Amino acid sequence: MFKDFEENKIKKLSYPNLIYEQIIDSIKDGTLKPGAVLPSEGDFIKQFGVGRTSVREALASLEYLNIITDSNGKYYVNEDVQSYFKKKVLYHYHYSTDEKKRDNVMVVRRILEMQFASLAAQRASANDMKFLRQILAKIGIILDKVPEDNGEDVQNMLATDLMELFILFHGALATATQNSILVRIFDRFKDLMFFDPESSVITLEQFMNYYHMAQHIEKGITGHDCVRTTAAMGEYLDAVESEYHTKSESDGDV
Repeated sequence: MFKDFEENKIKKLSYPNLIYEQIIDSIKDGTLKPGAVLPSEGDFIKQFGVGRTSVREALASLEYLNIITDSNGKYYVNEDVQSYFKKKVLYHYHYSTDEKKRDNVMVVRRILEMQFASLAAQRASANDMKFLRQILAKIGIILDKVPEDNGEDVQNMLATDLMELFILFHGALATATQNSILVRIFDRFKDLMFFDPESSVITLEQFMNYYHMAQHIEKGITGHDCVRTTAAMGEYLDAVESEYHTKSESDGDV
């Protein structure tokens, strides 16, 4: 049923994420149909050669996303699981001038990203830190090469590229927590948490400000300093929230 497990190790994902991906792929290709019973924890352990903790973490992620359900000690594929795959995301409202929605977005971001920062400072691996630095390096290259006399089209193109890299940066923070459930939560709600890259209203100057703050976050993680990392993340989120309000006031004047 999960014959590609060894091949998927090349992706260098954690064991819980590998198991998660195997189950997802089996549901997508019809091997596991709605209502089907999943193998037992013991069967997963034997087939994948992993520990019980990895299996339970993968199953917990799937259950949280309502892809599988636990009944009397057995896991079943949910009957309406295909509706999950037909939607790009479950909730899909980007930046809104609606004050309540905007405030709700910031509450979600603070809860999740402050936790990301704290856990990443404690748990980030050498590869996690290397990836964070690579993303920041790409952001820095784009910002350093911005022409002095650039038109609106150029700014929009660069803003789109930068936003995608910043979303990747936040995803890397989630991965650095070494908690697959938090990673799945981020993947599920990232479209809600960020501006739509195709309609970004953030200026290049603001991106530069976010870039410097992101560097402080990375330095805190590299030093495994929870206090420094969470403080830097708090400053970053304060700046984002300020931008939300500034944009809302600007739209209100139009």
